[in-house]
Amino acid sequence: MERDDSIVELIGDDGQAVKFEHLMTLEHGDDLFVLVTPVEPETADEEGLVVVMRIQEDEDGEDCYVVEEDDTMREAVFERFLTLTNEMDEEDE
Repeated sequence: MERDDSIVELIGDDGQAVKFEHLMTLEHGDDLFVLVTPVEPETADEEGLVVVMRIQEDEDGEDCYVVEEDDTMREAVFERFLTLTNEMDEEDE
């Protein structure tokens, strides 16, 4: 059986597990962010959706992903993601 390391399963606030494809982990400022997209979008609006999450430590010192709520930060991280993705595409050509 082939294992796909780019698929992560996250537990939402409602306790339900949702599978996402890991797109990239990147540093922006002093923080680390992970960008994911739903493996099986539930609605047409979720097609192509990229979720930006900040990596934080919980009270036990474990990493947890928190959806970035700050619009300015989310947009800045997404722009950095696009720039890095474009640079990688150019290198591949």
